[in-house]
Amino acid sequence: MFCRYLNPDSGDYEVDPVTGALAQMPPVRQRVLITMRTLRGSSSSLPGLGIKLPPKIDETFLITVKNSVREAFRLMTDVERSLSIDGIQIVRLSSGRVRIVFAYTDLTKPGAGPEPLEIVF
Repeated sequence: MFCRYLNPDSGDYEVDPVTGALAQMPPVRQRVLITMRTLRGSSSSLPGLGIKLPPKIDETFLITVKNSVREAFRLMTDVERSLSIDGIQIVRLSSGRVRIVFAYTDLTKPGAGPEPLEIVF
């Protein structure tokens, strides 16, 4: 089973250049991407979806964001057991933005290894 492919940078659906059909991606990957790209409280239909970023970058920022990411995936890790978190890396960029690299393993795919996803806020 596959879902529509979402471009991690733009959030847009993509067309497969060979077939001309909409590209596909595994459902867990799509859910991870949607969760990581959504700021908690920004969705009126699912206000608890996504991660919460603190309003300012201070000494507690890194641990707050890591805890927020873990909380955002609690359903998938603790209840469904559809993914495991392999690592969360947060880098403050000189531009004032933040890069989050979320490494996870899709437990619905036998023999799958860690998959990184990078998001910049």
